[in-house]
Amino acid sequence: LCQIVPMSTRSVYRGNPPPIPEGVTMRVYGWEFDPFSERVRLALTIKGVTFDVINCDLKNKPRFFVEANPLGEVPVLIHKDVFLTESEVCVDYIDHVSGNGSELYPRDPVQNARVRMLMCRYSNKVIPLVYKALRDEQNESIPDLLDAHEKYVEAPLKQLGSPFFGGQTLNAMDVHVWPFLEMIDAKSAAGQFQVSSDRFPVMKTYIERMKAVPAVKEVMHSLDDYVGFWETWKTPGPPDYNYRSKYPFYTADEEL
Repeated sequence: LCQIVPMSTRSVYRGNPPPIPEGVTMRVYGWEFDPFSERVRLALTIKGVTFDVINCDLKNKPRFFVEANPLGEVPVLIHKDVFLTESEVCVDYIDHVSGNGSELYPRDPVQNARVRMLMCRYSNKVIPLVYKALRDEQNESIPDLLDAHEKYVEAPLKQLGSPFFGGQTLNAMDVHVWPFLEMIDAKSAAGQFQVSSDRFPVMKTYIERMKAVPAVKEVMHSLDDYVGFWETWKTPGPPDYNYRSKYPFYTADEEL
């Protein structure tokens, strides 16, 4: 569903991006390995919304991107004359304006609240530990990261007893956690630490089930891609925002 402009993975563009093509409903400003941008791409794909992506250099931010979001943060979702930030807000908006596919947020207020509670817990208790582990060469933070996933992913999935947080289909919680579980699965496959089936039988099965979902396949990255990107993350300063970018990549209008 993404309209991908054929380009070298190292191509860099300056100036304003082209107008949103005819037949494309929404546009996303993000960068390739940003999990929050991936949330938005996944929600759009699940809902069957046509969209394109402009990846942005967050070190040398292009002017059009800063004008869209003066905070200089990704993702930014553009729909007609609407500009939205914050991935959870964007996913909620996509769910409301698109009548395609299954609902990401339950319309029942109690079920809706329960989904949002799970999302809040993951955001507050788990995501900070994921970022801490990314730069932890000694793996000292890994026990806390695994404990948090046992409490906030393994246990809820086991209690639900369904293939996904949304039951038989994906919901907002699945979209919320997947980009981070994708990173953790890649870290485990790369040998940094082990997410064992003995300790995480439900979560491991869930991860493999998610990787088989067509919409997830559209947005996820390969192990080699992640390993290469993490090497750029370890260096001083920001990571390589253009590493293996699948989409047009824009930087500042003038060389900085």
